[in-house]
Amino acid sequence: MFRDFTYDINVIGNGHEGMLLINPARKVTYGIYQSRIYHLHVPRKLVIGFNPLRKELKLSVSRPPYNDPAMALMHAQTMVVARGSKVGQDAADLKTHCSSCEATTIVSRGPNAAQGRIVRDKENEEFGYYNHAEYFDCEMDIRQGNTIGRALMAFAPYNKYPRTPGSLLSLGIRQIAAYIILYPRVERCGIYTRWSQSQTNPTDEIELSLRVTTEENGSRMFFRGRKVTIKANLQANGKPAPRAYRAYITIDMSPAQLNNKIKVMLARAPVAALGIKPYTICASYGSQYPDFAKEFLSVDMGEVMTVNGEAQIQYGEGTECGQGEGEVKVTFKHQTTQEGYDALKDKWYYKKCMEQKKSPEWKARGGNKLPATEPCYMTMWDATSARHYSWRMDFVKLTDRMKKIISTVRTVVSTGLMPYWDDDFEEATADVNGDVGPYMYLDVTFKNADKNADIRVETSQGVKEYDDYPLKFEWTQRLRNMKMTRTIKRLIDNKIIYPCVATIGSVQTNDNVTYSYDAGSCWTLTSAACGPQPSYAVFTKKVGSRLAVRAYFGGHLVEVSDHGDVSINGQAKSLVDGEEITHSNNDVEIFKLVKWGSTVNVYSFLRVWVATDNVFVQVMPAPSTRGQHCGLCGTFNRNMFDEWMGKDGETMMTSAADMVNEWKWKC
Repeated sequence: MFRDFTYDINVIGNGHEGMLLINPARKVTYGIYQSRIYHLHVPRKLVIGFNPLRKELKLSVSRPPYNDPAMALMHAQTMVVARGSKVGQDAADLKTHCSSCEATTIVSRGPNAAQGRIVRDKENEEFGYYNHAEYFDCEMDIRQGNTIGRALMAFAPYNKYPRTPGSLLSLGIRQIAAYIILYPRVERCGIYTRWSQSQTNPTDEIELSLRVTTEENGSRMFFRGRKVTIKANLQANGKPAPRAYRAYITIDMSPAQLNNKIKVMLARAPVAALGIKPYTICASYGSQYPDFAKEFLSVDMGEVMTVNGEAQIQYGEGTECGQGEGEVKVTFKHQTTQEGYDALKDKWYYKKCMEQKKSPEWKARGGNKLPATEPCYMTMWDATSARHYSWRMDFVKLTDRMKKIISTVRTVVSTGLMPYWDDDFEEATADVNGDVGPYMYLDVTFKNADKNADIRVETSQGVKEYDDYPLKFEWTQRLRNMKMTRTIKRLIDNKIIYPCVATIGSVQTNDNVTYSYDAGSCWTLTSAACGPQPSYAVFTKKVGSRLAVRAYFGGHLVEVSDHGDVSINGQAKSLVDGEEITHSNNDVEIFKLVKWGSTVNVYSFLRVWVATDNVFVQVMPAPSTRGQHCGLCGTFNRNMFDEWMGKDGETMMTSAADMVNEWKWKC
């Protein structure tokens, strides 16, 4: 199935922003305003198709000819005006008091202040394109160092949230685009860029075919392993011959990404007519994280957790990996530290977690198991974050260009560390016959609540150490974690999902409101999807000092007694620690059961995750439940003020006892 689109976009716009000051007595109006003009021209032909059987996407995009390029232009200037009280009327006595003054004057630094600078002027005969970008008629500071620095600052994390690579990239691009479109400057300035085919050896069309295949690679609850294969072919059609490139990527991840293997191969085909030789880049990455803990939400303070890994890149002319002139190998090890555990004990969330652990409603968990509360999740994240990092880079063979890159990077890093350098800088950073050496070993240990780091660098030229190097950013949330994936953390941080946790004495709702209550001895609705098509319901009741749990999934019942005995639709089930049981109906999976230490977990795909050890029950509904949720866990609608909503969806309960009475079911 293919669709083609041919379009020629031409947009010309003019934007104004101004401020006026009117003096009625003198019948004069003063104003200052900015005027901006825009011109966008994009001629294109686009062909797109998808083969659902092969799971293959094909895309063809034309490249504009040299004499009709895609282009964008923006120019802004600020003006001051003096007018009469009526539209179009000159200001009275303006020339009398200032013979050289005009009614409209462009704000400028002077007649010779405007300047221009070519940012890029590149004709690439290999890829067959031409690109030009420049500043013109500009009184702003357009020195290369200033513009590059400001462009890089647009991607800085200080004004962005969440601080993830994706958001830093997307919000940085938006920040640059907003600056160009709104141009919050008084100085006049123009920006122009164009993109087209090259004049020599042009390419007029880019064809891309992309095929992605996936298969499951084991699962444990909602942690699902994946094997992904990506095949891409890119061809640039033009004169005197087409240029062809291909990519082959394989990703192999176990559940919770404990074992990871990634391989990438990028290849360029030879083009004799252009003197283009074959070129290949091969890269691989592998890492091994610690296995699942024996207990859900448990941590051993003082345990050394380690992730080991290795990476390799091979590059150069040739059609196979290893034929090229370059090869670099990297091995790494990241570990938790005792100093990190010790520093954790002074943080507020650790103290609060330990206080909760000793409370009557949580102390029955015992051992190294933590309460399922926000301070304890924060404690868990901090305790399992690596603070000792080591990398060894072996430069098996390097091209001259790569040697220069490595030498430059090393010099820049060394410059930043100069205040902590005891020896002569020039002597220590000088190359030996232009060689970077056969290896580099880097060791970094975070300390002092992640405010400082000890750094050790070893090369064939010697060893350098920098103690107590001050860190400018907040690093705790950026450290590599040994037990918890960032994906779930990001979903929770952005309130896409959020757990509800109930004990015999309190409920933390899905909208993060915590209230005290006395759990009833009757089955009480704790969490349910209450929309037009209910998908699950979780009930709890107090038995002695523990909770019994019932979970319904479309007529199927899982019950966990107060002693942890499990039954499915009334039939007892014996669970083996770490082994999943899948309950299906007519070959359709309804839910999975797995015992994780003393905690029974029930997971229904894209519906809900329920975890309980009878001290607590944690319910994590799918995002599709948002706004259609009911029970003790609240409304799950991002409104913290309607958590005590009654069954009718209108009446608000006035106490926790009323909530229990409202949602109780069977006694």
